[in-house]
Amino acid sequence: MPHCMTIRYFLQKAVTEHKATYSDDHAWDFIDIYLKEMKKREKTGEISSFSGESSFLLLSVSHIYTSTQ
Repeated sequence: MPHCMTIRYFLQKAVTEHKATYSDDHAWDFIDIYLKEMKKREKTGEISSFSGESSFLLLSVSHIYTSTQ
């Protein structure tokens, strides 16, 4: 299972970097689109998989990366 922790670390780092450089005007990839949707839902107070922390985002991104191998 060490490889799972490595993947999780890599993805968490990517999400953290995307959050730090996020701009509403530029969506470069899936993570940016997801963050944009999270912010939109946050403003409306809607509860969904886009609400709260980015754990569902990490899960979604990990599925994308691991399903292609």
